[in-house]
Amino acid sequence: MDRFFNVPVDLEHALTVVGRIQHILLQSSTEASAPRLSLERLARIEERLQGSGTEDEIRLDAAVEARLLVGDLQLEGMKSDRMGQRMRNLFELLGLGKEGAEIGLLCGENPNSLQRP
Repeated sequence: MDRFFNVPVDLEHALTVVGRIQHILLQSSTEASAPRLSLERLARIEERLQGSGTEDEIRLDAAVEARLLVGDLQLEGMKSDRMGQRMRNLFELLGLGKEGAEIGLLCGENPNSLQRP
């Protein structure tokens, strides 16, 4: 992936994006098919983002959990254009724009979207 958005790290806004991902998961599930792994992983990401340490430590810890979230989403079949966009946004805000551009596609983002880099 050659093109990506390089935005400043913004942990506070990353928390907002985590909430948006959670909203997508909750809207697209029923009690019987709740994406439990993904929701639990999101809670861990939220904890990391609210944790203590340097900004770099916090963002790298959150990125580890976010990478695991990608696998959880795929396992639970939670792919969509909107999910892909939000996952890309999360990685961008963690200072990992290039990785985010690739992960967005893995999570269902439309490669022809006008919102993609």
